[in-house]
Amino acid sequence: MSRKKKRKTASTSANQQVKPAPPRDSVHDFADNLIFSGTLLVLFLRPFISGRTYPIHNHFFNISIAVLALLWLVKAWRKGALVLHNRLLTCFLLGFFAVCGFTFFTTINKGLTLRYIYEILAYTLLFLVIANNFRDMSKIKAGVVVFLAAGFLVNLYGVGQQFYTLEMTRQYVEQALKTADTQSFSGIPIGTGVLHRLETQRIFSTFLHPNSYALYLAILGALTLGWTWDSRRFLTESARRSVSLILRRSNLSGRHGTLSAFLSVAAGTGEILLLVLFLISCIIIPFCLWLTYSRGGLLSAAAVLVVFAAVWVWGRRAPKTVVAGVALAAVVSLLFLHMPDAYCADKIDVKSVSFMSRLQDSLSVKQRLSYWEATLIMIRDYPWVGVGWGAWESAYPKYMVLGGYPVRLAHNNFLQVCAETGIIGLNLFVGLWLVSLHAFWRKLRSSEMQGIACGLGAAIVAFLVNSMVDFALYLPALVSVVFACLGLLAAIPADDDEHDKFSISLTTPRALVLGLFLLCFVFLLYQSFAALKVFDDVERKRADAFPNAFAQSRGFQSNPHLQYQVLRSSIPRLNQSISRYPFSSDSYQLLGEIYLRLAGLEQSPHLITEAIKCFERAAELNPLSPYVRRSLATAYWTNGNITQQSAFFEKALLAEVKASENFPVNPEFHTDLVTIYTALGHVDKAGKEAELAAELAKHYKQF
Repeated sequence: MSRKKKRKTASTSANQQVKPAPPRDSVHDFADNLIFSGTLLVLFLRPFISGRTYPIHNHFFNISIAVLALLWLVKAWRKGALVLHNRLLTCFLLGFFAVCGFTFFTTINKGLTLRYIYEILAYTLLFLVIANNFRDMSKIKAGVVVFLAAGFLVNLYGVGQQFYTLEMTRQYVEQALKTADTQSFSGIPIGTGVLHRLETQRIFSTFLHPNSYALYLAILGALTLGWTWDSRRFLTESARRSVSLILRRSNLSGRHGTLSAFLSVAAGTGEILLLVLFLISCIIIPFCLWLTYSRGGLLSAAAVLVVFAAVWVWGRRAPKTVVAGVALAAVVSLLFLHMPDAYCADKIDVKSVSFMSRLQDSLSVKQRLSYWEATLIMIRDYPWVGVGWGAWESAYPKYMVLGGYPVRLAHNNFLQVCAETGIIGLNLFVGLWLVSLHAFWRKLRSSEMQGIACGLGAAIVAFLVNSMVDFALYLPALVSVVFACLGLLAAIPADDDEHDKFSISLTTPRALVLGLFLLCFVFLLYQSFAALKVFDDVERKRADAFPNAFAQSRGFQSNPHLQYQVLRSSIPRLNQSISRYPFSSDSYQLLGEIYLRLAGLEQSPHLITEAIKCFERAAELNPLSPYVRRSLATAYWTNGNITQQSAFFEKALLAEVKASENFPVNPEFHTDLVTIYTALGHVDKAGKEAELAAELAKHYKQF
């Protein structure tokens, strides 16, 4: 064979062996880029808004997460398959969401439960989006860096609170209260609860709860330690390179040398600036944790240190006694820290706070024990499916023990989950976190990113430790961070990843069904947002027009003409809110109260009838609310006075009895019963209720 033929034959065989690269799917790549950048944006912004204090803003984040899930669906549809990694973890999370969703049909407060179902669905989608789309090291590290960047800004605000903003807010509030300036408090319900956060120097940053902020700091500390572990070589080389670049600037001369010197100095200064910011962040985290004076936060931070110490010692194959000693030293060193009292003299009385006083203070411990006792009784009455996801606060007044405080959360995530979703929900909830810890162990053993894996796992451990004494699961800004950490942990590559996933063939009809589900979720979120916005606006205007007793004692005056205008304009707006979200008992109750006030101003029996209808509907949606029953009793009694029908007086009595049964330790409801019994001529019953109310008043406590 000639040389040309041999060359041609070899070229032909080589061309046959090389397969052409598959064409790039621009839609798939575009969706992937949007998922990555959108998720980072959500993770960055989420800690800046307290979802518990400002629940209306949760809808923006939940809608954003639903849109990210839609983009993930488009990406999977282009590939023809929906791949779900971490099978066991995904199944437990979906199972827990299913139980929470089922409680909508058995809950004692449908409106509250439905909004909490929206929240848990958003957390589930956030986990799935991160766990199945952040599958390489660069994306996982980017997620951690975004957490640290947001945390740095949040912590700067926390430091500012200690030295400036808390004092400034006290002076602003005191001046407004002195001058009775209602415009300064537009939209803020004046009461002791508003001033409670200003009575100590405990910082809370954007979370408005010092204990919640302390857990966030513990999570940030875990991520910082993990990122430092994996980046220690990079940090060392960056420091050396930055210093050497700056030191070499004097050796460069000439025009080009001057430009090179400038660029070298800029590059070195930039790297040094990043290192300085990182070091400042490492100092700020424990400093802010200290200023929260949170025992639960210290416990969570101790758990983080124990996890890192155990992993470090395990990597060096140290004996178990050393591991136990390191863990004990970490806990003891935190428990015996002491700091001078944080005290600020101001016209608003500021309480003295120190770590030793916090450790010796048993009041909050007794409070938690009373909450847990009430929760256990609640679990006994609703053992299988609970009172409904998120409905603990609606049931708590009925089970509140004498000497306890009226609160909205059980201060123990495990007990509250059991009370709301029953034994089945608790098993799935506990199983979810046990599987998460198992995933942490797998990723730690087989992953190249051991530091970040350890940081994410320690953050989850801190959350679980804190869950035994606090309520982080019900704080959207905080639990979003936890589920994002769980998703990043699940996304870390491991040796058995190929076996730990399942794939669903995603044909066009299936993709349309899933897409329709997500679009319906977005629509329902918008409806909930619009209804809540209208409700908040009406309630704010009503609070401005009708100052409460505390505001009146401080000189706030009411305007009858303004009150009438507010009442009249609120009726169509509340009806609009109810049409968008018909499960809210609060909307029906507020509408009924407005009808009742207008009936007194206009002497209209028709408005009283409308008020009764609203209160009865509110009682159907939230049967354990003592306040709805009290309002219903008032409406019945008013209608009885107008129509002179004894049946309405009997209904008023039954409604007030039900109200006292729904809040048995509150003396106010028994005092109302005394008034009704006396008016109906039941002197003996009135005397017994008066004695009971007097005895309860000695022990009943309010914040």
